[in-house]
Amino acid sequence: MQRQYRLVLGHALLAVLMFTLTNLAACKPQTKEREHKVPCGGLADYLCPNHMYCELGKDCGGFDAAGFCQIRPITCPNVTQKVCGCDHNTYASACYANARGVSVAKEGECKNKADKQ
Repeated sequence: MQRQYRLVLGHALLAVLMFTLTNLAACKPQTKEREHKVPCGGLADYLCPNHMYCELGKDCGGFDAAGFCQIRPITCPNVTQKVCGCDHNTYASACYANARGVSVAKEGECKNKADKQ
C-alpha cells in the first residue's frame, strides 16, 4: 500500500514539474527565429506577465474567453478611433486600450458598463 502511494505521488510530482517547465519555456522572450504564442484566459484563467496583455479578440464577453499574450504598446499615435474595451470602458483607440492591458471588444464607444458585444 505504501509503495503504491509513493508511486502515485511520484507520478503527480513529475506531472507538476513537466507542466511548470513547459510554462517557463513559454515565458522566454520571443525572437524572430522562435515566434510562438503564449495562451491566456480561458477556463484556467492563465495570466500574462505585467508587460503584456491578453488579446481576446471579439470573444471577450464569455467567462471562458481565451486568447494570446501580446506586448503592451509603450507609445500610441495621436489618433482617435474610439473603441469599447473588454472592461466596458471607452478608449481613444485600440492602442490606448492595449497599453492599459485591455483587449478591444468592439469599435466605437461603449454604450454603458454592461455593454457587451
